[in-house]
Amino acid sequence: MSNTTRSEMIRATQRIVNNVAKGHVNLTDSAYIFDEVVALIAAQLVENGGLTLRNFGSFTVREYEGRTAPDPQGRAETVTIPAFKAITFKSSGNLKDMVNGRIDTQVDAD
Repeated sequence: MSNTTRSEMIRATQRIVNNVAKGHVNLTDSAYIFDEVVALIAAQLVENGGLTLRNFGSFTVREYEGRTAPDPQGRAETVTIPAFKAITFKSSGNLKDMVNGRIDTQVDAD
């Protein structure tokens, strides 16, 4: 299993936009489009605490309160863990079906 890189995503964005627009979008413009979509997703998480992408899944910002816990390294009795936020993701049923090969993927990134 290998992870897709940002460069590969930009090239896929370029192919998709060129297919839709029936024109030519260069890699620089494709990188801009890709980065703007990622920035929009991040801004929605920061401003609204969540984002749902139909047929993909839901991102949610979850807040955890500060607490004390046993020191895992055994140097002290307890350590203080400050309050923090974490992003959680719940995949949609369609995405689960795609990953499990039950339905074909919608995007041709070749």
